[in-house]
Formats: sequence, C-alpha cells, structure tokens
Amino acid sequence: MKVLIATDGTMDPLAAAEAAARLAGADGEITVFTVIEIPRRLLTDLRAVYGEPSEPAPIDQSIETAGHTTPRPHLSFDWPGDDALLNRYIDDQTTSRTEMIVTALADRGVTAEPVAVESEDAVVEILRFATEGRYDVILIGTHGQGRFDGLLGSTSTKLIRKAHCSVMTIRS
Repeated sequence: MKVLIATDGTMDPLAAAEAAARLAGADGEITVFTVIEIPRRLLTDLRAVYGEPSEPAPIDQSIETAGHTTPRPHLSFDWPGDDALLNRYIDDQTTSRTEMIVTALADRGVTAEPVAVESEDAVVEILRFATEGRYDVILIGTHGQGRFDGLLGSTSTKLIRKAHCSVMTIRS
C-alpha cells in the first residue's frame, strides 16, 4: 500500500509513524510530504539584512533611464543570491517539518522519503501529488479546533471531501 503523510510539521510524529507503518505493511511505500509557502516578505526582509533596498527605484529614477543620478543599490559580498537563499529556506523547512516523522518511521525499520513542494495552496498540491503518485491513503494531522472547522474548511476537511483515495486524520 502507498501511504502519503501530508504534514505542516505539527503532526504527532509517533502517531503518524505508527499509523503509516501499519497501513503500508512490509512491502508498502511511505512518503512524508509538505507544502512550503514562501512568505512574500521573505526576500524583502533578507535583503534588508544584507543591505539591499526593499523597493526598486521608480521608473523615472531608474539607472537605465535616468543615468547614474540615483546611487546604484548594492549587495554585500555575503549575499548568496535569491535562488540559493530560497533553496536553503525550502531545505530547512523540509527538514524541520518532516525529519521527526522520517526518524520515527526509521526507528520502526521503515524507510520513508521526504518530499517538499513550494506552493500557496497546500490542498491543491497534496491532491495533485497523491493523484499523480497513485497513493492509496493520505494521512494528515488535524488540530480539532472546534465545531467551525468543517464549516470554514480546514486542510484536512478539504482533503476528505476532494481526495481520490482514503484520508485518515491523526489527532495532533
């Protein structure tokens, strides 16, 4: 059986590992999946730390159109580049969200692959990944915030309604 554990890092790793190992069985496959949203201000905040202005110059003050009358912004020599910085952020988030579940599974003798994607919509990405990978079941944590969860549409509730496969919730 193919089991997809969808986590935002708050799922109880021991409960998730126990349920996933039981469902997958000896010949099953387990993937620990997380969706990482890049906060819109992340690069702005990081550039401020490294000395680059957060807003580009207005078009009439642009270096290309107005000559060098406006001082050209510069990055410090320590600036690793936007792509490298975002990749490091994604790697760090992937590790922090999946490592405890992967370790709990390893302690049970089960191997699991951690996978992360960058997106603004966790439900869409979980459904896409589960469908493309032909998973048999999705395990997801639920916080049980109260009677309005179903009405407002938590991630687990949306997955239960839309998934092509079974969805099992783990109380966090």
